[in-house]
Amino acid sequence: MTKKTTEPPVRPNGIAGFIHHLLDKLYPHLDSLFLLRPVLFMPVWTVTVAGLSVGYWLVEPDFFWRVAWSWQVILVIIGVSLITGSAFIRAQLQEGGETEIKGHASVIAVAGATPDHARRLMWMYLGVGLALLLPGGWLTVLMGVALYAIWGILYGSNPVTWKGKPPVEGMIHLLAGAALFYLGLAASGADLAGSLNLAMPYFFGIASVAALIAITPGPRYPDDRPRPGIATTIPTIIVSAIMALVATIWGYQNGDPAISTAAVLALPFHAVALYYRREIDIVRTCRYSILLFVIFVGARYPLLYIPVIIDFYLSRYYYRRRFGFVYPTFHLEHE
Repeated sequence: MTKKTTEPPVRPNGIAGFIHHLLDKLYPHLDSLFLLRPVLFMPVWTVTVAGLSVGYWLVEPDFFWRVAWSWQVILVIIGVSLITGSAFIRAQLQEGGETEIKGHASVIAVAGATPDHARRLMWMYLGVGLALLLPGGWLTVLMGVALYAIWGILYGSNPVTWKGKPPVEGMIHLLAGAALFYLGLAASGADLAGSLNLAMPYFFGIASVAALIAITPGPRYPDDRPRPGIATTIPTIIVSAIMALVATIWGYQNGDPAISTAAVLALPFHAVALYYRREIDIVRTCRYSILLFVIFVGARYPLLYIPVIIDFYLSRYYYRRRFGFVYPTFHLEHE
């Protein structure tokens, strides 16, 4: 089991040294932030921005990319982050739930945050998050409520529903992804009529990743706990690859390079995972699929890269400092 890292790292000079010094100053305040599981924000933001970009495309047929700031979009992104965080606080509060089953690190277990305090924060974050969605319109708020119901109640509070059932778990994540996509689409102000055809390849892409998430262990998954067997992993990888292929073809037919390119580039990783059938290849396929999605959705909305990069490196710093392992990574974590 990983022990908390207490020894300060050797600080380099120059810009890197300044960044390390800044992070050391922030560190005492990061436990409250990481109660929200901000690693999840990277795919959450990306799916939301994908919906936002498709909405812009519906309004502007010649849309290629958008770099303009919008306070409404910023509020929506913060709001959906808080709703996601509140849902996974609920998951962390569930004894024997998602945190234990998947092997994720929980701040509640190490930072002295009491369950009652975490529960109060959960409701506060949910309320503030939904309020921040109001500028996006009633459908945006409705999708926010649906997101919390799917991830916070169905997934976070009822692990018996999906434990050991990759198809069920994958479907839950797909529903959450669909809510995020339409949340972004609604926030764009576009008319939703005719949007389903453009949304479907994204849903297949989300389904491809969701299937892999269901069989991908977290960074603290015990070495002595059984992993999914070949009878589970092979069909799951095949289904994931088929979903990625459908996303590629459908996206290409729609003239949407973001989802079609991201999905087709993920297929070789599926082939490697299917050939070798190793856990490390499943992990890489899942995480590189997400990375490709971030890259190509960000090509349409480049401002996405800024919070994703900050979140990625801040998370690596925090988990290394607090729990003693590097996360997120594109390989299996070693404790």
